[in-house]
Amino acid sequence: MTEPYTIEKANDYIREHAGRVNPRYKGAFHFAPPVGWINDPNGLCFFRGRYHLFYQYHPYGTAWGPMHWGHAQSADLLSWEHLPVALAPDRDYDSFGCFSGSAIQKDDRLFILYTGVQKDDSCSNAGNEIQQQCLAWSDDGVTFTKAPENPVIPASALPAGFDAANFRDPKVWEEGGRFHCVAAAADGAGQGRILRYSSKDLLHWEYAGDYVRGLERFRGIWECPDVFPLDGAACLLLSVMNPPAGGVLPAGRPGTLWGLAPLETPADLDCPSININPFDALDAGFDLYAPQTFAAPDGRRLLFAWAHLWGGNETLERHGWMGSMCLPRELRAREGRLLQNPVREIEARLEPLEEFADPRPEGGMALETCPLMAITLEAEAGGDGILALDFFCAGEERLSLRYSAAEGAFCFDRSAAGLPAKDLPPGDLLRVIPYRAPAGRLRLRAFIDHAQLEIFVGDGELVFSSLIFPKRAGYEHRLRCGGAAHIITLKTFVIKERV
Repeated sequence: MTEPYTIEKANDYIREHAGRVNPRYKGAFHFAPPVGWINDPNGLCFFRGRYHLFYQYHPYGTAWGPMHWGHAQSADLLSWEHLPVALAPDRDYDSFGCFSGSAIQKDDRLFILYTGVQKDDSCSNAGNEIQQQCLAWSDDGVTFTKAPENPVIPASALPAGFDAANFRDPKVWEEGGRFHCVAAAADGAGQGRILRYSSKDLLHWEYAGDYVRGLERFRGIWECPDVFPLDGAACLLLSVMNPPAGGVLPAGRPGTLWGLAPLETPADLDCPSININPFDALDAGFDLYAPQTFAAPDGRRLLFAWAHLWGGNETLERHGWMGSMCLPRELRAREGRLLQNPVREIEARLEPLEEFADPRPEGGMALETCPLMAITLEAEAGGDGILALDFFCAGEERLSLRYSAAEGAFCFDRSAAGLPAKDLPPGDLLRVIPYRAPAGRLRLRAFIDHAQLEIFVGDGELVFSSLIFPKRAGYEHRLRCGGAAHIITLKTFVIKERV
């Protein structure tokens, strides 16, 4: 593939190569690309009766490359129609990539604010990059026009001394008759910052300050910032590429943090700055990064995130595609905690498979298994109770979630899973997460989609996400318990691909 990159070339390539990918590990209700590489979800919105998912996209290979914006739409958040590529790096200001951004509707027109990246040998930074914020719009939600005024937030709008190579991922919203956005940035010392800008018309932006306080212990740039009102609080999401030791994320392993701050007015984010402290991990599992949220027409705050196996990519590279999204989640805030649950649209897909009236699996029991299934479990797990679910069991292979009431913790272990564990560091193979089941009553739901597993605990206060690539087709899922643990209800479901 030779430059220049264009939308037409990208769409021609997709049409020619999409039928050649190996779909073995592709999910049915987790979004994945038709061919090539994807990463961050972008531009999430509801426009003209459909949900729209844009995403960082390199159609020409299974590794990160010149970023385009891929595009899909859905009526139910679970079945997606691939649409033509929305953006290609075809201008000087975005010739090195159309990086992440967000969408907003104004006067029946859809606008996207994204990061354009170009190489400039006059830059003093290591990558010779300039990152700037650019605008495009569409009247039909499919074909986009880039603003002649681009970049609309140039690198010159950064505070003095800030790094032009680390200025990206604008998240835009409208409030008080103006548009606002936050963007990731880094000062001259390499310290991450979240900067806010304000505009009357989406074309002319003014710097409005250093927006978030309480983050100084996290070094490096904080990617994909997202701030939004949630149940009377301001919620902030940010993704950290290289978190420090001693925090809630494994040292040096990419992950996402959430934090809440009280708001005097529940919808008011237009304030000089917000102080968010403490932070916690968005996901207790292994494979979740770069989330973005948006408001659904019914008022729900919905989240998508990129599911990616950092450092173990060869499993999918030969299959012609790479990357997927998590199961979309509904967010709530309660008593200072962020709660996440699968979108309610999944309920219409569940078809009963098995129900156990009084299971007593002291020695373990196998569940009837299929590639698309859900498991709902409630158990008494106080005292010395131990409960474990082993997924994708075949020979010595398995991925395990184990709860110990005595230890007050979950252990999430994929060191014996079918994925290429030899290429992964310990933090991507084993996680121990403190948790006390309320009144000794443990509830969880697991959703399995070929190679993707997500487990929601309690009311959604913990989520464990993992990719897993079983080597054998004849695997099973097993339940074990010991001590004082007692299963109250256990149900399994087939998840239908379509309603």
